[in-house]
Amino acid sequence: MSSLNQSQAIRLSDLILFDTLDLQVKRVVEGFILGLHSSPYHGFSVEFSQHKAYNPGDDIRRLDWKVFGRTNRYYIRQYEQDTNLSAYLLLDASRSMAFGKPYNKFFAASVIAASLAMLLVRQNDAAGLCLFQDKLTKILPPKAVQSYPYEMMKILSDVDIVGKTATAAALHQLAEMIQHKGLVILISDLFDDENEILNGIRHFRHYGHEVMVVHIWHQDEIELKHRKKTEFIDMETGARLKADNRRIRDDYILAQKRLCRFYLEKLGDMGVDYIFFRTDDDIRTVLMEYLLKRKEMM
Repeated sequence: MSSLNQSQAIRLSDLILFDTLDLQVKRVVEGFILGLHSSPYHGFSVEFSQHKAYNPGDDIRRLDWKVFGRTNRYYIRQYEQDTNLSAYLLLDASRSMAFGKPYNKFFAASVIAASLAMLLVRQNDAAGLCLFQDKLTKILPPKAVQSYPYEMMKILSDVDIVGKTATAAALHQLAEMIQHKGLVILISDLFDDENEILNGIRHFRHYGHEVMVVHIWHQDEIELKHRKKTEFIDMETGARLKADNRRIRDDYILAQKRLCRFYLEKLGDMGVDYIFFRTDDDIRTVLMEYLLKRKEMM
């Protein structure tokens, strides 16, 4: 995403801390769309449409005469079954996602998911929301309704980020529930067994679904503070470990890079898009990756 204009970057730190989630997401999406119009990607369509132009053979019972009266053009109403794509936004709501200040990983994931949902419905695609911990805890089936992202945001704003995670179990559970091929976007810190996660994603691919993975980390998890000693606490089990940052920094960074390379290569072999996102990154990178993915699927 090097061609994105850095002067128009949209980061969590740009959002107003006391704003509600819907205002923050609206600011992100409108800023992103404005940036598209002045970038090499201005050809992408992200405008909402509840109608489509009438073509011979379309059901005339669905003509919208009010629109005709305003525009003198024939348009037909589009309903949920007319949507081009059903996308499932699958968010990790386990305790480890509560890490970070002033914005934790779950807040970042919520902004990304709600922004994606808004882009989806603007293109008359259907967006659904699924939350998981050790299993799926909330499921909103995909709909192509303009107000639907706001319903999602109300839920996201009231989520209890608790419990242990069992990512693979949630993936398998959702894979068996989805009846039609679609797009699954997993947003998680992936703090779980890597091979089991891959098996869960492979389940979606077996049924012909497209998959994107947003691997989200807080910047404080990536950059060890310069203090000598740190106590590391597992937020899901409570396990504690003390270490000298000076001694472990190089190995810690190497382990991070190996993990990201593992997911990048293994998911790439499955035809799955992998995005590493740290909470101080430009949110537009994820939105643009979605648009590029959507264009490939058309």
